[in-house]
Amino acid sequence: MTFPCLTGNDGARLSLRERVYRYLAEWLQAADRRAGEGIDQHALCRALRISRTPLRDALLRLELEGLVEIRPRQGVFVRSPSPAEVMDICRILGLLEADALERRFPGPQGAFLRPLALSLRQQQAAARQGDDVLFHRAERDFHCLLTGWANAHPTARLVAPLLRRLDMLPRRPEHAAGRRAGVIGVHKRLLDSLACGNLTAAASILRQEYWLSASFPGHLRAAMSSSAVTAAAGPRSRSRREDDWPDP
Repeated sequence: MTFPCLTGNDGARLSLRERVYRYLAEWLQAADRRAGEGIDQHALCRALRISRTPLRDALLRLELEGLVEIRPRQGVFVRSPSPAEVMDICRILGLLEADALERRFPGPQGAFLRPLALSLRQQQAAARQGDDVLFHRAERDFHCLLTGWANAHPTARLVAPLLRRLDMLPRRPEHAAGRRAGVIGVHKRLLDSLACGNLTAAASILRQEYWLSASFPGHLRAAMSSSAVTAAAGPRSRSRREDDWPDP
């Protein structure tokens, strides 16, 4: 098995620790991992041909991001954010994106709007094909164009862990088509507002309609209305001594 992401966006060669971290982050998101599923550390070390140390460092980092849970003397387990955590993440991302848009919007200029219109057409094409992977990529590209958060942008590095936590959510096929239609509708209204130069409306759509409605998975919206899932998330991660680290 070979590592992806041998170099960063700036072309610099990545350290082994960073490569392991990026690999595991992608691995957790790409596969159909269920919350509570155990992670076989021995198998990962053998497959990646690495020692326990870089794997441990990567898992500690992923625990801080909320993607895994380390239970002393039990092991490492996949963790998905609770509905309450998802709502908090969406609020944060909505505020950050709206602020970025307000600061960089040059007015209803073609150079700014044309790439957004192209991205919207790509979303529509992916939706017609029922291709969630392509749709998700086009959806994220649309927001990168809105905010100017290319991969090398400092803010992109800050929000990446939050987006990864959202990507860990289970996606139910019965909600996929409805979500795609909702996202496209919101993006159309947002683009129309920008074309009219109405930045206030566009920022409001981004905060309230996209992040707190269209992007929020339908089954989690339903769960949020139930008191059964309003309990707070588990205890926050604490720093761990070497003897607390579970055996692989």
